[in-house]
Amino acid sequence: MKNIFFLFLLIINAACHGQPDSLFSPNIYNDIAGTLYYGYENKLFLYMDGINSKEISVRPDKGEIRKFDHGHFLYYYNSNNDKETVTFNISCIDNAIIKSGEKTMTITKPPAPIVIAAIAGINHGSISKEQLLKYPVLTAVSYLENFPYEPELFEIEGFTLTLVIKEYIQEYPISGNIINTTPALNVFKYVISGQKLYFEDITAKGDKGTIKSLDSFYITIE
Repeated sequence: MKNIFFLFLLIINAACHGQPDSLFSPNIYNDIAGTLYYGYENKLFLYMDGINSKEISVRPDKGEIRKFDHGHFLYYYNSNNDKETVTFNISCIDNAIIKSGEKTMTITKPPAPIVIAAIAGINHGSISKEQLLKYPVLTAVSYLENFPYEPELFEIEGFTLTLVIKEYIQEYPISGNIINTTPALNVFKYVISGQKLYFEDITAKGDKGTIKSLDSFYITIE
């Protein structure tokens, strides 16, 4: 009778907790980019034939992961390395059997975006004095071709406004992205059609902490 009772407990334990360590080869894909990138929530799709995705547990050996839909996970990890590998430990319970496996993928540094500075949305050509006075803000535009995620966004931290008036070079260091110092604003009163405004020493900071020096440019007053 004791043996029968003990056998009954083993059956209940197996049904509730599963048998240990049946190995399988999980299928896990990055279904947006085809690769993993530092600093982004990489979308992963995990497929196991015949297994309900709700029963799947995923643990990376570095970084963070969260489930957001059936079979879909968001994986995030940031590093200053050029690239490294991450191993995902995956397990589930199938018919009271604990199945486990792992998948190793490469995570790499995202490509550097091209960042261009512009005044009142203009990077070259001409601008009216009225438009310049209405919107004296230097902005940074970043873009990446064939990149599946939003590139790092940048904000201007400082620059130097330079112009030549009556053969004299006038330089106005600006902190931030707005031309709001009295000397710089006053000088706009004296600029004439054909006057060139030079924007130099431009620095910008990205929302992921990257500091960039941007190319200088000039525009001409209409």
